[in-house]
This record gives sequence, C-alpha cells and structure tokens, in this order.
Amino acid sequence: AVTAGVSGVSEFKDQVEAGTMRILAVSSDKRVEGINAPTIKESGVDVALINWRAVFGPPGLSTEQRDAVVAAIQKMHDTEEWKQALATNGWTDFFQTGDEFAAYLKNEVTRIEGVLRDIGLVQ
Repeated sequence: AVTAGVSGVSEFKDQVEAGTMRILAVSSDKRVEGINAPTIKESGVDVALINWRAVFGPPGLSTEQRDAVVAAIQKMHDTEEWKQALATNGWTDFFQTGDEFAAYLKNEVTRIEGVLRDIGLVQ
C-alpha cells in the first residue's frame, strides 16, 4: 500500500482511478484539466513546480555534437506522437535548450533552495 506519493499525475493514474489513492493537490501554477484538486498555492503554500526531464551531455561535447542532439530532440518534440504522449499523460510541454534552459536551471536551483530553507529541510 502507498501512504503518500509525489510525482507526475500519470505515474499515479491507475491508483487514482481505482480509488486507492486520491490527489490532494497539484504542483503546477494552474489547476490541471480533468483533476479535481487545488494547486499547492491554493492550499496556502506559495510554490509551483513542474515535472521536467532533461538530456545532458559530457564535458567537452563539441558545438556540432550538441547541435546534433538538440536537433534530434527537437525533431522528436515536433511529432504528433509526442503531442499525443503529452495529452495522454497530462504532461506540460516545456521544451527549452541552450542558454534559455541554463537560465531556467539556475533560477530553479535558487528558488527551490529558498523553498527548502523556508520549510526547514535545508539550512
């Protein structure tokens, strides 16, 4: 039996549909369509998080190699199959590369460290 969980909606979809788990809140900045649950912000905690994935390369990766990987992922991202996976799993499309993604990561590290300090998990 699962006592509690924190993950993407699709990871717990079967348990929620079976009635063995209920969604207390979603971490997105807006309510998720089809889910009868408030956001964490609505519940009184001023935080919003998205569940993202990333592809990283080794140090010393050449510009050409990086560009080839980015192009391959961009090609995959632009497919109808990816759009269907987003819809099926209730995922948010959050595609960023290069400087934009680096800036996002830097901001997220700072922001999440602040949240963890505020709730006493990090000093």
